[in-house]
Amino acid sequence: MGKQKNKPSKALRKRQEEVGLPAIIFSFDGTVMDTEPAIFASYRQMFSQFGNGRRFTEKEEERVVGQPSVKMLEEFFPDEDIDHVMKEYRMYQYYHLSDLIQPMPGIRDFLKWLKDNGYPVGIISSRNRASIVNMLEHAGLMQYIDVIIASTTKEHEFSGSQSLRMCAKLLKKKVCIYIGHTPTHILNGHMVGVFTIAFNSNPKMLYQIIEAGPDFVTADYKQIRKLLKGQPLWFAYEIYEPEPEPKKEETPAEPAKEETKEPAKEEKPAKPVKEKKAAPKKAEEPVKPVKKETAKPKKQAKPEKQVKEKKAAPKKPAAPEKPARAKRTAKTSKSPA
Repeated sequence: MGKQKNKPSKALRKRQEEVGLPAIIFSFDGTVMDTEPAIFASYRQMFSQFGNGRRFTEKEEERVVGQPSVKMLEEFFPDEDIDHVMKEYRMYQYYHLSDLIQPMPGIRDFLKWLKDNGYPVGIISSRNRASIVNMLEHAGLMQYIDVIIASTTKEHEFSGSQSLRMCAKLLKKKVCIYIGHTPTHILNGHMVGVFTIAFNSNPKMLYQIIEAGPDFVTADYKQIRKLLKGQPLWFAYEIYEPEPEPKKEETPAEPAKEETKEPAKEEKPAKPVKEKKAAPKKAEEPVKPVKKETAKPKKQAKPEKQVKEKKAAPKKPAAPEKPARAKRTAKTSKSPA
């Protein structure tokens, strides 16, 4: 008797009809394009220009893998203008696209197979969007990509988990398979709730990737194709979104407390009103000068006594001195006889 193939259960077939094909979302560097040689060469060039004698060592190589270039360049060259450094970094990569940056082995055939079979495909990356588009067009892979979520400015803080959710929404899928090449990519996939595949082309990173707990690990896209043709293990995963928004709505209650405190401050101006009432009491003291004005007329009464004395003076000259003189004349008149 021949081997009987395991047919999917009714529940699985129903789920497959509801969900359809999952979205395939890639990280860009190390999964779609082999940018690691160009990244290391670009950092070496930046160290030669702005490093003041420092060298780009193996320790720095391990640090920059999977990290945004803006963040790492700011750490390496804090005293330099980051806009100028980033411009030199991107220009160096642009002029070395053909000799340093190539598609990952097997990615072209895999993307074509996904497109032919109706899988929606997206890319998320902390790399500048213009740089991604330029590399995809140069490699002839842009036609296979439906959505690109990337950084646009140096101030943009790239979030892998939020980018995954956004990419899934734009692709109109709740079930996704995320293919990344660093532990950070795998952890972001766990946070969102997607099926994670670690595409490990760097043996030095294997142990760290396994610790992150991917659902599948490989370095060959043919194995991923076989996985997609097999049983749909990813149907057990579905993107979920946290709901911290209701907590933020409770915060507007705090301004109400500030409004109650403000009227209490308005009661304090009542104290100055009492001080103004006390001021008029001091103003009543000027009544005393009125008494002084009445005392002045008493001093003017003294001139009246002087007037009486002047009247008595004319009485003295009223005494008749002339009759005395007449008597003397009479005596003189008798002597001639």
